[in-house]
Amino acid sequence: MRPLVSKYHSKAVFLLFAASFFLCGFYRLPTLAELVKQSDGIVIGVVAGESVVAEQGGFVTKTFTISVEEVLAGEKMDGKLLVTASQLEPGVEVEDPPTPFPGHGGQVLLFLKRSADGLTPVHYIWGVMPLQNGEPVQYNRPSLQAVRDAIRQITPSRAG
Repeated sequence: MRPLVSKYHSKAVFLLFAASFFLCGFYRLPTLAELVKQSDGIVIGVVAGESVVAEQGGFVTKTFTISVEEVLAGEKMDGKLLVTASQLEPGVEVEDPPTPFPGHGGQVLLFLKRSADGLTPVHYIWGVMPLQNGEPVQYNRPSLQAVRDAIRQITPSRAG
């Protein structure tokens, strides 16, 4: 007897469901409070290097070496950190892509969590905020002062 739904139909149904989930507004960006609460550490640092770990399906996973300039919250994460993150490959287009890591020498604010892969940004790449002149470069990102205030309000005992 032939199954009513083939594996190809179930994939199509899943993709339609996933698309409607995003289009109907069920997905939302994490709030600043969520980023702070879910972080094991929040740091400001400079990208000192990067290496490709894997490439698959329009995404590339890289390990970034970060020279820590300031620990804002959490464990003391001094010196150099290795942070693993996936981001879109160049040329892959989406409507509202997250901001990727800045290039070598770029300053970045990181909301980090410990995982089986080591340190990773909270909420994937949404926990990465490139900085320019000490402030996040994207219009929809909080100011550095707002981040400091949120850390003091939400996790006063963890503030670095």
